[in-house]
Amino acid sequence: MEAAQARALRLASDAVTLEHLLGAALEDEDTAAHQAVVFAFADPETLDQEVLALTDGLMVVGSKAVLPFSTLGIEVLKRARAAASAAGAARVDLCDLVREAMPLIAASAREALEGVGYSEAATAAAPGGDGEPVAPDGPLFRCFSEEAKRALSHACKGAAAGKEASISPARILIGALQAAPSGELAGLRPAVAREALRGNTADPTPPSNRAVPLDPAFELLVGRLGPRADSLDLLLACHREGSQELRAALERHKVTQALLERARGAWADDLDG
Repeated sequence: MEAAQARALRLASDAVTLEHLLGAALEDEDTAAHQAVVFAFADPETLDQEVLALTDGLMVVGSKAVLPFSTLGIEVLKRARAAASAAGAARVDLCDLVREAMPLIAASAREALEGVGYSEAATAAAPGGDGEPVAPDGPLFRCFSEEAKRALSHACKGAAAGKEASISPARILIGALQAAPSGELAGLRPAVAREALRGNTADPTPPSNRAVPLDPAFELLVGRLGPRADSLDLLLACHREGSQELRAALERHKVTQALLERARGAWADDLDG
């Protein structure tokens, strides 16, 4: 449960859910759940990625990668929305992402970008778009333009290719440049910015420490499992009470109820260790 709480923090989730706990169990090679998945000739890391895609949190879910935003990456998204709202714009656009990412990139990397042509003045486009102005709160991505959403998809792919654990401000900036129709934005081209940011694309900033509450339905499920439940009981509970998508993911990886029942005699978590 502590690992599930940490996972919820890392994903900026509103509540701890069954998927957080299952993901935490799959990440730990010493759990019975991890061993049972291996016994099914499945890959715990691949299954964990599918579970992550079903988990509450701020992330990009792509066909080849699922990654959360980093601590500062989330700050970029929030600042971009706030800036668009303050300007009376109807959407968050690429310029908002670039402009708000810059202050949250390492100082040496900012200097490198400025040295190859970055111009903040070029991001000060007039507010555009039809409709009501961007709301300063509510669902974060509702007000993002299609180009801005493509930028975040590019950022996820770039972070995954770089073997990074999350989507940082630097990746968001590069993604915005990639999504620019003209191939250039704020005086920068993607390849030039990528080279200037080489070695400075990851964001190791830890999430702020806060108590993430248990989702009410998940809290009831934990109560039904009881204090002596182990991670195999958790997997079985996913089959009984998990979402249709979660059950389908387990079945797809051959982690069936029948296999888990057979595994009870082979593996168990050390509840007293």
